[in-house]
Amino acid sequence: MKRHLGGGLVALLFLVTGCNESLRKGASGSEPEDASALGVVSYARVQDRVLTPYCVQCHGQSGGVNLESYANAFAHRDRISSVVRAGAMPPRGDFPPALRDYLLAWLQLGAPETDVVLTPAPEPQPTPAPVDELSYANLRARVFEPFCLRCHNSTRATAGVNLETYPTTLQKIDLIEFVIETDMMPLSGPLNTPEKDLLLRWIAAGAPEGTGTPIPPPVPTPTPAPTPPPPPPAGAVPDYQGVRAAVFVPYCLSCHGNGRSAGGVSLETYNSTKQALSLIEFAVETDMMPMGATLPPDLKDYLLTWVRAGGPELSPRPAPTPTPAPTPAPIPLAPTYASLKANIFAAKCLMCHTPGGMAGNIRFDDYQAMIRQSWLFDRRRPSHSEIIEAVTEKPGKRMPPLQSGLDPLSAREVSTLTDWIARGLPEL
Repeated sequence: MKRHLGGGLVALLFLVTGCNESLRKGASGSEPEDASALGVVSYARVQDRVLTPYCVQCHGQSGGVNLESYANAFAHRDRISSVVRAGAMPPRGDFPPALRDYLLAWLQLGAPETDVVLTPAPEPQPTPAPVDELSYANLRARVFEPFCLRCHNSTRATAGVNLETYPTTLQKIDLIEFVIETDMMPLSGPLNTPEKDLLLRWIAAGAPEGTGTPIPPPVPTPTPAPTPPPPPPAGAVPDYQGVRAAVFVPYCLSCHGNGRSAGGVSLETYNSTKQALSLIEFAVETDMMPMGATLPPDLKDYLLTWVRAGGPELSPRPAPTPTPAPTPAPIPLAPTYASLKANIFAAKCLMCHTPGGMAGNIRFDDYQAMIRQSWLFDRRRPSHSEIIEAVTEKPGKRMPPLQSGLDPLSAREVSTLTDWIARGLPEL
């Protein structure tokens, strides 16, 4: 049951926590068959011997790559072949050699649905050593597919970055270099050293599409030097406390404060903020941050004015601070959607479970959209509902995930969520 909700959320971790070690054995619990017993391939045989025991825990109905039907597996056959050959899947180790070659033999035959005899039967082959070729195809297989494409593809170009084609990747090459050098991405944690070095060497070589000479950058057309904006009037530069109250508190401190420092950035104190001024300027200018929101233009200009003035702790003269929107009266925790959204979902779920988020296929941001996801709820046994089991799992699988830095739901919050299901999911 948990694969529906867990599969969507664990996308934030690029499926690193999936594929349990216990699944190294076959579906019956015994060791995998010898290669001599694998002389015939078909989708049903591959599903029984490989996909079910090794893959569908993460790549089930709620995952971006669903392998539970022949049509879906066939549609993703090239991608499956690429990540298995690169050793990127399963995340916790290769298949047993006989099963790995059995899967690749099926893919090489075009992923037939019905039985095809292998002549000769596939023999175990050593996993090829990762190549260091500086080409887009190699970077896609080694880095982008296993770590990035879940969020940065043609249908979900998070932060405007699409790595699915060479031209769209080239458009964001400076941004890619920055977030990889600073370990801001992937969100699940920094790349391993070999993959990080390979990606940065490819960018330093000009990000060539193939193995030939890098494409020379276009010769820029001379343009008149832009007139620099006039300096702000004396006393108009805000100070740290003003920026903290108007921008950091409502938009940033949930990830970059209160003991959390996502991407190594803490905005909790002036000294820690001062160390990250260049990173703040870049992330705000490119609208990478805040995650899941866009700063209003007046607040964006206000913050950038402060950063470009060197981020002063105190202003010579008080600067007018934008008036924050009035804070609505707090909604008491109660078994209604409106209360749960205000008290639980907004703080612990909507970073991912909203359109454009890491798990936007499972929505908590809209009442009608949420209750249509009927598989989340068991009204006869509310405590056995998918959503309840996900938030009460052991720490390694519990939502929100440990890596998000968010606190788990309290016993009172879990009880109220369960009561909401028992009462029939009322909106108000």
